[in-house]
Amino acid sequence: MSTDFLAPEFSDHEWPFEISVESFTDAHAVVRVSGNADMVTSPQLLAVINAAMANYSEVVLDLSQVNFFSSAAVDVVFEAYARRPDSFRVFAPVRPARQVLELFADERLLTEAPAPVVDIRRAPGLQDAS
Repeated sequence: MSTDFLAPEFSDHEWPFEISVESFTDAHAVVRVSGNADMVTSPQLLAVINAAMANYSEVVLDLSQVNFFSSAAVDVVFEAYARRPDSFRVFAPVRPARQVLELFADERLLTEAPAPVVDIRRAPGLQDAS
């Protein structure tokens, strides 16, 4: 998406946005977002979520470090959730995002844990020490 329409005083350094994907297992990833999720950054948010959904069966979107969450970002989240309602969740949304997400989504969208709970005693390669 082009940002040519923005006034010169709106430079990228004034509108921070970072996104990363952290893999917890072969099937589970967390997409971490920080900064401003808005109409300028939502195409990147969509692309990263789509890539994560293509490579992992379980995807959690961590919004704990988001400063701003626009309606364009909300649309991206709802689009992802509509495609995979059983395996896409949102973790720790900031208050403005949480208010909108709670209004329009069912209770399954929001999660209390960013990663799956794994019983390390049953993890492959580990033996019972007793």
